[in-house]
Amino acid sequence: MRSTTGLPKEYLRALSMFDQFYKDPFNHVFIPLKEDIWQISGNIALYSGLLTASKIPSDLGWVWNQARHKLLKPENQITIEILKLVSRKTRNSNLPPSMKIWQFNIFPIDSTNPSVVLWCEKGMDQNPEFCISTILMNSQHYLLTHLIY
Repeated sequence: MRSTTGLPKEYLRALSMFDQFYKDPFNHVFIPLKEDIWQISGNIALYSGLLTASKIPSDLGWVWNQARHKLLKPENQITIEILKLVSRKTRNSNLPPSMKIWQFNIFPIDSTNPSVVLWCEKGMDQNPEFCISTILMNSQHYLLTHLIY
């Protein structure tokens, strides 16, 4: 049985989502990491290898920041490390969108091939004001960098 003693409620909720997704680990396909993981709340996907917050795609004006992590005891031949990632503004930028991704690092006991499950609890779709401003900011950046005088 997995040790969940002392985990905050939000970690237990994230772990429940992971358990629903990862019921049959052999029934999943690894996909390439793209920014669409954080576009829509509820997105969940499996990736090969380990990721750092800086490797997860972000956008202009913000990056992913690891809030904290908990290491769980081995269960059913795996150890799971849970990390909460939140959006954080970069230097000289406005407020970032309010987003949250859960990262589950999966370490099989009998293998040297770790994997990662990312679950977007709160995506860009819950930040409508940023959807429009991000499009405008990207358009301005494109125009400024591609205009020929």
